[in-house]
Amino acid sequence: MIVGTFSIWWGITTFPVFWRDSHLDHMAESILNGEQFKKENLQSELASFASNENAWPRPESLRSATILQLSLTEQPNTAKNEKPVVPALEQLQTSARRSLSVTPADPLLWLVLFWANKMKDDQSPDNFANLRMSYLLGPHEGWVASRRNYIALANFADLPEDLREAALTEFKDLVVSGYDDTATLILAGPGWAIRDKLLFSLKDAPDDAKRRFASSVDELSDDIVVPGVEKPEARPWR
Repeated sequence: MIVGTFSIWWGITTFPVFWRDSHLDHMAESILNGEQFKKENLQSELASFASNENAWPRPESLRSATILQLSLTEQPNTAKNEKPVVPALEQLQTSARRSLSVTPADPLLWLVLFWANKMKDDQSPDNFANLRMSYLLGPHEGWVASRRNYIALANFADLPEDLREAALTEFKDLVVSGYDDTATLILAGPGWAIRDKLLFSLKDAPDDAKRRFASSVDELSDDIVVPGVEKPEARPWR
């Protein structure tokens, strides 16, 4: 009877918490899938989480809150091609560190911490350890790799040699895994300055993956040559 009574009490007590956090988790998952939310909605959800947070928040909720804070921080940068403001970055750093304190094996959180530090012009060697941890804990997770490779290549000139190699290998893995649209956007964006290195990294990729990627990047430039893939003969109407 005591155990049963305690179980009923626990369910009544925790159900509102799970119900409230489910919306936070859903928003975070939608953001990871590419959905965008208005700034006001993100702020409202984060404020609600902060005001109702108990002494022992769920690790999943802390992670979800970090993802919402990341989306909120990125918005000014995306809209005006400017760096996020320092207070927003500091809030993101605090959120990421708190989430890592309970889920230290999450590769996305380490990546978020690396990005936030770089946006604050942190050039210290210690920050590269955050990116290194992200690669160590999630080397082949496509949904993390897509975002991580863009960030890594945007900072390629500053990376230590081991992280440069990891970024080049990751680009190849994206192509091999069929993330052709993502790899094309990366090549046309932060990877354009080192496109020769990125294309050379594909030399040992399967032929079908290289042909598929060559077709995807065909419209970017006539100078792009994927190793092992012959370019079609030029037509007068092309």
